[in-house]
Amino acid sequence: MIIATWNIERLKHAKELQRMRETILDEQADVLILTEADTRLELSEYAYSFETEPLEQPFYKSTERRVIIYSQYPILGQLETYDPRTACCPLIETPMGIVAFYGTIVGIYGNREPSFQVDLKAQIKDWKRISETYQLCIAGDLNMSFQDNYYFTKAGRMAMKTAFTKCKLENVTGCLDENIDHIVLSKSLANYSEDAFSACSMWNLDKSLSDHIGVSMFWMQIV
Repeated sequence: MIIATWNIERLKHAKELQRMRETILDEQADVLILTEADTRLELSEYAYSFETEPLEQPFYKSTERRVIIYSQYPILGQLETYDPRTACCPLIETPMGIVAFYGTIVGIYGNREPSFQVDLKAQIKDWKRISETYQLCIAGDLNMSFQDNYYFTKAGRMAMKTAFTKCKLENVTGCLDENIDHIVLSKSLANYSEDAFSACSMWNLDKSLSDHIGVSMFWMQIV
């Protein structure tokens, strides 16, 4: 199983749309979470999709969504999020069981605006509520690096780490340098099988298609 996330920067590189498509499909993700997304990036190869609510116009294009989640596995329903324009949470039936995929951008203006703390506190409440009932995957643009001083605030990083611990979550991409887009999993998912090998991969390292790198987490059964 492969989970991937990428912030595509509101398609500022729309002239490279085909190359972006090919880059995404090369990852062969079973569940893909795009942030600063746009429906003009067509991904009909995925059987299912789910997205946040449309954004206000004219500042945003009618095709823009903060989050779109694509899945090769059935979407069974959705869970409420505090702001349906910023985060969405479909329930997806995966080989690991039913998983709540919380796709999000934490702090749409970055991590140093006062609104970031308001946004983060509200999302943490969502994570706690959902993790009490479901296996949880938080994926998207957290606007926070965890490995280095690339882009972070002490308060924001500590609040996220504390929330992950309380919700029994593991940030499997937290060790990556110069990265603010993450995949955070219930520990039952991160370590779901002793017979599975897991690893992270990255793409768009030159940031030619977006100002964010893409990251994915994959599990392979050891035969």
